Amino acid sequence: MALAWNRFCPLLFLVLWAAAMVLATEMIPPGFTRFEWFKQQHWQFPKANFSNPNVYCNNEMAKSVNKYITFCKKNNDFLHDQIQNIVNVCQLTTITCKNGMFNCHNSSAVISITKCNLIQITPTCSYQGTVNNSHFVVACNPRQPNDTQKDPWLPVHLD
Repeated sequence: MALAWNRFCPLLFLVLWAAAMVLATEMIPPGFTRFEWFKQQHWQFPKANFSNPNVYCNNEMAKSVNKYITFCKKNNDFLHDQIQNIVNVCQLTTITCKNGMFNCHNSSAVISITKCNLIQITPTCSYQGTVNNSHFVVACNPRQPNDTQKDPWLPVHLD
């Protein structure tokens, strides 16, 4: 019996740790609405000027995302367009999101996007950045009372 528990315990720990990481990435830090958190972690316009995409990602992930959470976020994209253009995507045709929900919308315009992928955790979060021009998909929800943007539907998740 002890042998079975010794095999099961590490697996259980791994499953619980993975579930905690998924939940943590969906949590909204205090002081943010869902839209404001979306803006904080996915929007920057105009784009900050750094020597290369890796330096950009290391700086922006530290300043805009990781300082609000207790770990290095694995992947994150920054959209480089005016916020109203991103909000307006919520008025486009609804499509099914990756999670099966039916509140996503595909942008009609191609915009500049910086993708940041975690490559090292210690001693600090380090990212590899790539820049491309492409469409994007956002999930939209009704505006919350504390949102600064007054549109009735606002992006809350980058799909």
